[in-house]
Amino acid sequence: MRLFAVARCCQSVTGFQENAKAVYASPLVACGKCLAHAGTCKVPHVDLDVSGLPCVDNSRINIKRAFEEGGTGPLFAVWARRLRVYGIPMAILENDFKLGILSGLLGDLYNIYPLQVKTDDVGHSGASRNRLYIIVVSKQCEQLKDPVQLYNFVAERNRSVFSTQPKDYVFADEFEIQCEAFETARVRGMTFRSSEFSLAYLLNDREQKAVLKLDEMYMERFREDPRKNENLVYFLGDDPSWTASWSAVNHRIPTFRTNCGTGKYWLPAAQRWLTSSERLHG
Repeated sequence: MRLFAVARCCQSVTGFQENAKAVYASPLVACGKCLAHAGTCKVPHVDLDVSGLPCVDNSRINIKRAFEEGGTGPLFAVWARRLRVYGIPMAILENDFKLGILSGLLGDLYNIYPLQVKTDDVGHSGASRNRLYIIVVSKQCEQLKDPVQLYNFVAERNRSVFSTQPKDYVFADEFEIQCEAFETARVRGMTFRSSEFSLAYLLNDREQKAVLKLDEMYMERFREDPRKNENLVYFLGDDPSWTASWSAVNHRIPTFRTNCGTGKYWLPAAQRWLTSSERLHG
């Protein structure tokens, strides 16, 4: 929380570089409230810092993203200064932050390794959720291996042994499916039909039109009934007239985004959507 307090104080200053200078000139908080000991404790030394800073200003889905000049920009300067002052040997940051800016904050003391991570690196080829991890290592440390080369070696081995398809995430039993259907009917003020195989009757007008449009696009492109493809998944949270969010081309479940909480992932072959537990696995 103190990191956010420092960051908010910097918002009156214009520009990231000025914000960073203000952060670097500010005193560090050496002690803080400790829940473990029910009192105030000194911030302990760590050998490895693992952080996931806010990504709202760096996210691709934010059309107004401002990167380091956004409201969360000063947090990166606070994070970098903590590494420098406490001499933390190694850190891993999960965020799509500009490497040039990060190099300016830490490049004199740390080696910086951007690591592009994909779900199929651990065998989940049927899902799509790419991430950027940035590994920073003190130049005073003895480095035995390049972390990027080491990761790629392990990932290549994993991909050669394990590989999923979208249908591998479709495993819900009848009870779970009916529970999902009942809850959707309740929320949408519809009548639940326990004997109905297809859950299409629970889709709203926009979703039904999206399914029809995507079915039409699929048949036109692949000359096949979409209900015969067990690996086909439609994301109904997007407008198909604008973009087709489906697994038809890359054979991956469409990426879970901020609107996936209300948008359903429709399975033409099963005539239902992915359940909550299936989405957790996908």
